[in-house]
Order: sequence, then C-alpha cells, then structure tokens
Amino acid sequence: EGWCAGLQLSRVRVSTPVEVGNNAWLECDYEENVDQLYTLKWYNGLNEFYRWTPAEQPQVKVFSAPGITVDKDMSHKGRVRLRDVRMITANKKFRCEISAEAPSFHTDSRVASMTVIDPPDESPFISPTLKDYRVN
Repeated sequence: EGWCAGLQLSRVRVSTPVEVGNNAWLECDYEENVDQLYTLKWYNGLNEFYRWTPAEQPQVKVFSAPGITVDKDMSHKGRVRLRDVRMITANKKFRCEISAEAPSFHTDSRVASMTVIDPPDESPFISPTLKDYRVN
C-alpha cells in the first residue's frame, strides 16, 4: 500500500478539528525511491486547489475552489496552509495525489477528513416555562 513505482506516499494529515474562520494545515509526506516526483496536488472533493511541480516555473500553482483560501506564502512542497476555513470544506475529503516523473507517471493518492466546527457566538440560555412539572 502507498507505493507508486518507487515513489511512496507515506502520510497525509489535516488539522482537525478546525473552528470556522481559523487557519488549518494540510501535510502530504512522500519518499522518492526509484522514481522522482513530477507533481504533488491537493484536492477538496473533486476540486484541485494546489499543485507543486518542482521542475516547472513557477513551482506552485493555486486554483480557485469553493471555500478554500491557500496561504501561498506559508505553503511549501506538500505542506499547505489554508486561511479562514469555511463550513463548505467540512463535507468534502482532502486528497493528496503524487505523480512520478516520466516514463512511468504512476500516480498514488490518500484521503484525510477535516472536522470544521462553528460554535455559537453566545452561551445558550434555557428558561423554564413552568414552575412545576408533573409526571403523566
């Protein structure tokens, strides 16, 4: 499991739980054995939002995806910082995908879930409507 023609995806982690409006980290660790890494991509659901391709200029490309704001300055290689996390990201899985260089271009991916919480702005208030309650 996790082998990609000499390129091994070793770990995928996401910050969880994350409160709405806070920042979160996504981490995708891999090991190059025989094949070299061609590209590393992050998806939320089916939407690609981050791509790192070491041999290209620019190396990092960020794409628009609903509810995703990448902090490009703080992101590097497979480690991505999301700013201002939204509830829309909560229902979708985050997937890291790695692809090997030519000639194989073999691809491997792993998925991780993020729990996004939205606590109330105020403490709950419970007021009784009756002084006494009776059992029926």
